[in-house]
Amino acid sequence: HRDLHSFPTRRSSDLKGLERLSVSFPWLAGQVIIEGEAEGNNRLSKIIPLDKTSRLIVKDLTHDTAVPSMDALRKANFPFSMLDGEVLTPLHGLPTNYEEDPAPVFLVQANFINGGLLLNFAGEHSTMDGHGLGQVIHLFSKACHNEPFTHEELLQGNRARNNVIPLFDQTTYKPGPELDYLVIKPNATSPPALRNLNPKCVWAYFHFPSSSLSKLKSIASSSSSISENPTVPYTTTNDVLSAFIWQSTSRIRSSRLPPQTTSTFARAVDVRSCLS
Repeated sequence: HRDLHSFPTRRSSDLKGLERLSVSFPWLAGQVIIEGEAEGNNRLSKIIPLDKTSRLIVKDLTHDTAVPSMDALRKANFPFSMLDGEVLTPLHGLPTNYEEDPAPVFLVQANFINGGLLLNFAGEHSTMDGHGLGQVIHLFSKACHNEPFTHEELLQGNRARNNVIPLFDQTTYKPGPELDYLVIKPNATSPPALRNLNPKCVWAYFHFPSSSLSKLKSIASSSSSISENPTVPYTTTNDVLSAFIWQSTSRIRSSRLPPQTTSTFARAVDVRSCLS
């Protein structure tokens, strides 16, 4: 386990990938701190300098028999059950709190295993979501290939975030009835709660064939709550799948919750294209 975040200084044309990335996007080499917590004020996440480059951790696991080979992973289609986060990743991911000190904005861990390389990227969640991390990985790839960043990439990758989206005035804004149709009243004929179950919680992945998703969407789109609602112009497959998962998890959770419990569903939406 070697921490290789300190690199010798070279001309910019000779910089390695992480160095080149950090020169063009210096905030990626920083760390996140929380201000205001000790004084009892609102918590404010803030990026401050940490290193000259984003940190790189290298692990040689080629002779570790507990780590599967690249060939074994490829034949099994890389299931998460064979990818030990305690070994292959530099930090605990969600839903564990990211309270490392320091808390780097961007971290890379290179795991050399028998027959290949597993490259792991970690982004501090208050600075980027999954889509943002994907963009950083794309920029890192360009840096490793010594490809120049475009003007747009440099502009958007370094722009101030605090005024991109103007916020409502919380003292005067009152929500209207636009979302009333999304609040569903409990159905008196709802199926009875599964009171006798004590389900074991596990981390599981489900694969839905496209044919099943098409059938599920067809059933949902033909229901009166959607087909007769003029405020719903169309229903996406993602809409239907999200609702199906929500219903399924709510049905299982009903075994340990009072019947009057309110279930709230929130879904992240990428609005970048709508806000330029």
